[in-house]
Amino acid sequence: MAMEYLKLQVSVEIIIIAAVVIAIVLIVANTLLSTAKEGEKKIEEKKEEVFEKLSTKKANGETCSSDSECASNNCDIITERCT
Repeated sequence: MAMEYLKLQVSVEIIIIAAVVIAIVLIVANTLLSTAKEGEKKIEEKKEEVFEKLSTKKANGETCSSDSECASNNCDIITERCT
């Protein structure tokens, strides 16, 4: 009878340990998912900012370094201004 009680005790302990391990795994997975969602949001914001800068052309008189930056596609290399 003592042997059966010991086996039952070990089984209960294994079940408790398994439940604790599963709980820890779920907590870690939830934390990683939350972090990934925050990262995705920040990347999306940065992407929008970069695309906006790339697609915005400069008006005449604004400083430039190449023709592609100007709405007129003409950057005066001496004055470094859109013309």
